Amino acid sequence: MVQHSHQHGNALDRTPAASFGIGLIHGIGGSAGAGILLMGTASGKGAGVMALVVFATATTISMSLLSVVVAYILGQGPLRRRLPELIPVLGCAGVVFGVWYSLGALQGRV
Repeated sequence: MVQHSHQHGNALDRTPAASFGIGLIHGIGGSAGAGILLMGTASGKGAGVMALVVFATATTISMSLLSVVVAYILGQGPLRRRLPELIPVLGCAGVVFGVWYSLGALQGRV
């Protein structure tokens, strides 16, 4: 039996924990604006800290669950076999959405 391994998957030398940490920091950065707005509406320091802890916890849990669901869906059957072709499409769709959203925000529509 011939063994076939894919070394390119380890090219970044990241453990699953390191990847999770990068995603966690990315998520915090993406929701920092909402956190600042939340802190600004709190009635005091204690309430602000508590609101921020609840917000950060809920954000982390929801982003993690969404990531697991998307990964599960993409890792199943026909999508798994087509994933190499889908990655550029999904990447381009993300960039197009980001540009559209940014332009809308700059014009005050979002």
